[in-house]
Amino acid sequence: MIITPSLRYPESAPIALGGLTSAAQVNASRGIVAAQVGRGSAVYALLRWNTGLNRWESVKLNGVAVTVEPTISAALGEASTEFSAIAGSYYTALLTTSQPNGNAANLIGIAIQDAGSSSGGGSVTLSGDVTGPSGTNIVSKLQGNVLGPLGTLGMGDTNKVLTWTGTEWAAASLPGGATPSDDPPEEIGAPDPGVSPEYSRGDHVHELPDIIDPGTTAYPSSVTVDQYGRVTALVGGSPGTTQETAGAAVAVGLPVMTNGSSRIVVAGTTLADMQALRGISTTAAAANGDPISVAGNSSKTAAVLAGLTIREAQYAAGGALVPESGIAAYVAGAASDSWYRRIGHAIAANQIYEDWGEPQKVP
Repeated sequence: MIITPSLRYPESAPIALGGLTSAAQVNASRGIVAAQVGRGSAVYALLRWNTGLNRWESVKLNGVAVTVEPTISAALGEASTEFSAIAGSYYTALLTTSQPNGNAANLIGIAIQDAGSSSGGGSVTLSGDVTGPSGTNIVSKLQGNVLGPLGTLGMGDTNKVLTWTGTEWAAASLPGGATPSDDPPEEIGAPDPGVSPEYSRGDHVHELPDIIDPGTTAYPSSVTVDQYGRVTALVGGSPGTTQETAGAAVAVGLPVMTNGSSRIVVAGTTLADMQALRGISTTAAAANGDPISVAGNSSKTAAVLAGLTIREAQYAAGGALVPESGIAAYVAGAASDSWYRRIGHAIAANQIYEDWGEPQKVP
């Protein structure tokens, strides 16, 4: 008979005699106590109800208490002990070990019955989540929830899992994995999480949306951009004037080096032009609104130059930029009494580091 063991020494009589203690009656001269744990181990002492003294007493053999000691390291976590019994007496079990091994939650079941009355020496018939004889028991529930007719897994159940249906546990196939989409990706647009279960491949490409007609718009006078930063409209204009309007220190009409929309002033040919190179205002602007980069406004002059020889000196000469390798030819052909001046040396193909020399006069 399955019993519920006591966690502390019982004082009440067996339930069958009107008390509160779970106990089993042994009706033979030999009894057996058997227990099974699902984890850890435990020690249960066997107690007998003394009807004459109305109390529980420890069952002993040769002065030693009779116990049953199931452990998970044993086969099926089972143990059993046979004992001499007083026919008709009631017996119970007391958990005597402390946690964690003495945790009552470790116990699957404990039974006391006549020796030889079970289906096989020491077997216990279990109930609850695990049912049947201890040697051939099955799991029929999970935490009290029923395993249905399909709630078993065995040969041929590859890739199946136990699934809770809402009323019982049942074997079911694993849900299928996601598949890649073969449809072209959507165009770029407003954010949307989408609903498709398909996924995109790592090398997919989105088509660019048709915002404006392809082509070239010369001298755009206005650009319209939408909320996503995309150009939606371009309005063409006309080229700006080439006349450079400079600050007070640079006269209108001075020759310049140009590259696209940027300009670099290299001044004229007079001594005043050469002296005015240093400290010239950088706020000047061309008539069409383009900025002017003025030689002498900082330690470096860049952006509009190209093809310079690194480490070669550069000169403002004749309203142009002349490398040192060409200065002799310039002097030979320049008008007498015209001026030129070293402004620095090239530190890159398009950048001059300012290194000013004194203005030089052509003989």
